[in-house]
Amino acid sequence: MKELVKAVFDVHKLPFKIVLWLAIVSGGALFLPAGLQAKFHLEKLLTSWGWCVGLMFLASAALVVINSIGWAIGGMQRRMKRGLWLQSLPKLIEHLDNSEKAVLREFEIQAKHVIELPIDNPTVVGLTDKGIIERLSNVGLEISAGRFFPCRIEHHAQLMLNHEILGFPREPTEADRERIVRLRPVFARELHRHNEIYGRDG
Repeated sequence: MKELVKAVFDVHKLPFKIVLWLAIVSGGALFLPAGLQAKFHLEKLLTSWGWCVGLMFLASAALVVINSIGWAIGGMQRRMKRGLWLQSLPKLIEHLDNSEKAVLREFEIQAKHVIELPIDNPTVVGLTDKGIIERLSNVGLEISAGRFFPCRIEHHAQLMLNHEILGFPREPTEADRERIVRLRPVFARELHRHNEIYGRDG
């Protein structure tokens, strides 16, 4: 008996699907018409243990409602946060510093939508915190230049970036190309050497 009561009050520790299942089953047992209760042989259960079934229904149903409200509030907060971020994005793009632009130029230089970036690099960390760069996987590569993971530019940020912002001349001269290569992040050159040595793409 004590174990059953304890299980009822510990329902908040159960996975949500189990809690929802408990609410449906216990609610069904309580609120089925008498004919269906008889068909499923529930009369004796409800006569002897009806209070437990009722308590289980109240506890699980209350938790379902509380979790649902929490998810709804959390969803609203995420949408509001997303909206505020979208409003701030033009200024974030406008105030990119030279090192951040150098990292973002790597997508253009490598002509890829997804490239490997070192997540422990301060500039990459800053761009990630700003929401401009997104990490796509927890599987990466560790070399002397850092821990590299597949990353991409966030969709809305990508739409706002252009050659002028990133410092690419519309008709680059050979001197411009040499300057852009010279300004590549150190980690990009080290990763390129590593890929050449080990025959990796990129």
